[in-house]
Amino acid sequence: MSLIDIFNSHKDYYTDKWEQYIYVYDMELKHIIEKGAPLSLLEVGIANGGSLQLWERFLPQGSKIYGIDINPYCENIKYEPPIELYIGDAGKEEDLNKFFGNQQFDIIIDDGSHICPDTINNFYRLFPRLKNGGIYIVEDVIASYGKYWKGGFRKKNTTVEFFKGLADAINFDHVMKNPPRFFNKNLKNELEELNKCLASVAFYDSMIVLKKYNKPKEKPFRQIGAGLVFPVAEFPIPDEARIPLKEDENLFT
Repeated sequence: MSLIDIFNSHKDYYTDKWEQYIYVYDMELKHIIEKGAPLSLLEVGIANGGSLQLWERFLPQGSKIYGIDINPYCENIKYEPPIELYIGDAGKEEDLNKFFGNQQFDIIIDDGSHICPDTINNFYRLFPRLKNGGIYIVEDVIASYGKYWKGGFRKKNTTVEFFKGLADAINFDHVMKNPPRFFNKNLKNELEELNKCLASVAFYDSMIVLKKYNKPKEKPFRQIGAGLVFPVAEFPIPDEARIPLKEDENLFT
């Protein structure tokens, strides 16, 4: 059943989403849902609790769904397995360790406070807990443009500007071919580490979707060539360009 059908037929705990989210989730999660293997999902911020019930119906049988919320009133929400709810701060390592230990997740959704520094801090805390091949989703990025959430159009250190900057992590090998004259060491190290695992960052209306490689990237991608005829211009072909592609070297899910 599609998430669209599940959402339209939902009668239990209340949840609300911007309408485009449902289509994006259906599209972005389709490839891992169709495999049929059990998944683990963590959602930060659950409000009235309905979204966790949607995920239970949407994910393959045997999946585990976890919610964490800082609001103590969420204790009034009662679930049955496979849903588990924790009251705590996803931005604090001690709370994450307390509830989840070293556990990692296939899907992580940040629907928390939406305050820009919180969203960025959550990413630093939670992205390392995402499994290889996993998907990390940030909801309500609209907050990045509002003063209440410490946002603003093209203002530094907002959610949108931070995640825009991760394009440099994906392209870090090329950045280092012409490195900046003055390169902050911490930033360089951060981009280099993310380059090993961050496969993509996609921006949708008020939503950001990040994916991890299905295994760590250990070397830069190579430029490859095919064909033997040059009707316009002949290019020098390095030996490595002729090494055949192998399916087991595919880093993308």
